[in-house]
Amino acid sequence: MSHTNHRRKKYKTPARPGIRIAQTDSKSTKPVALSRLVPGTVVYARIPYRDGTGEKVRPAVVIRKEGQKIFVTTTSSGLRGPEIIEHAGTGLSRRSHLRLDLVEVARVDVLDIIGEVSSDDWARIVLAFPS
Repeated sequence: MSHTNHRRKKYKTPARPGIRIAQTDSKSTKPVALSRLVPGTVVYARIPYRDGTGEKVRPAVVIRKEGQKIFVTTTSSGLRGPEIIEHAGTGLSRRSHLRLDLVEVARVDVLDIIGEVSSDDWARIVLAFPS
């Protein structure tokens, strides 16, 4: 009989409207260095479902950091938000758009860095996510 160590999540009510927050109980994986999670970095991250019932690993773009808090937006193949036009260097496999909602993730929920958006794409993204 095998025993699998499952990560358990606790979800907090968003402190600000429009931002989902995931909070991890266990830190069994080595987190990505916070200094590497700069705005424009493309990552794989555990993203909580809107209804708080679970999570899914998805590609996401770091929009900003506030201390230990990392705010990302996920990518989508649908036409929802700013398009990532220049795919070279992003690590994304297809044409992608960004969703217009921010998700706050813990550093431990960022699983890997896969690339970064170009300066031209970042200029368009910044307009969609004012500080």
